[in-house]
Amino acid sequence: MAPVSAMKKRILIIDHHEAVRELLCRYLERSSEYEIAGQAGNGLEALRLIKKASPNIAIIELLLPHLCGHEVILRARKEVPETGMVVFTGACDSSVLANALRSEPDGIVHKSEPLEILLVAVRTVSAGGRFFSPKLNRYANHLKCGPMQALSGREIEVMQSIAEGKSNKEIGSLLGVATKTWTTTGRVSCKNWEYTMPHP
Repeated sequence: MAPVSAMKKRILIIDHHEAVRELLCRYLERSSEYEIAGQAGNGLEALRLIKKASPNIAIIELLLPHLCGHEVILRARKEVPETGMVVFTGACDSSVLANALRSEPDGIVHKSEPLEILLVAVRTVSAGGRFFSPKLNRYANHLKCGPMQALSGREIEVMQSIAEGKSNKEIGSLLGVATKTWTTTGRVSCKNWEYTMPHP
């Protein structure tokens, strides 16, 4: 009989915030069902670790530096199709979520939801199923009925910087543009925020 550790599902945690990664590691390691296969803080590192470690499940944020989450999913599908992809994101923009849907993750949960829902998603995907949280399932249905326009690379950079809590001046400096220019780009990225993400 195989040892208990060999039967655990191996999980890769992918998020640009170290605190989130550590929280998820501690939460999942409380269960005898899982062990952590590794952590990644950006998209390129995530892709490399998915290929190297071949985890059973990858929990992935969409707003990642260097390579966005939905691109990681699309590329990983070709390299390691057996790895289940569970999106765990704080993204609220319709275009980001639309891109995520097009990448066809096995599960998707929003960070505003309880961690218990993420655990249900991981268990469901581990068993070969698919899971959309109640909140994002409703949003997914909403998105399918409306226009799905992909974000430009510049808009994704702006959203990523906002997510990291950078100031207007820092974002403008990072992008090499005036503050007025990037704030206009930011408004374009988030103009449908309340419409596409209605309150429960």
